[in-house]
Amino acid sequence: MEITPTAKSGFTGGGFIKTVTFEEAEAKKLHGVILQLKKRYREIIGMKDDRGMWAISKHFGEEQFDFCILMETAILPQALPAGMISFQVPPLTYTHTRHPQHESL
Repeated sequence: MEITPTAKSGFTGGGFIKTVTFEEAEAKKLHGVILQLKKRYREIIGMKDDRGMWAISKHFGEEQFDFCILMETAILPQALPAGMISFQVPPLTYTHTRHPQHESL
């Protein structure tokens, strides 16, 4: 699997967010939220054609972080399906990879 730094302009996305501790993340507690988006991504109006997901995290010190799993959208969605969030992703350099579903990161 190739992991490359990718400069990305800001974008909008729709999906799910979960706050977890680092221990929970290591115990694969994020898998459920990823599966949730895989099952429901077609409900997002204005989704771009690329079916790749973006995983964005926002850290709160050394204990926990927010994990956002998003599908990129053309515009900030006006209305989202139940339980989903919209998120404005800032322009930054991100780590980018594609991997088979069965392969662990």
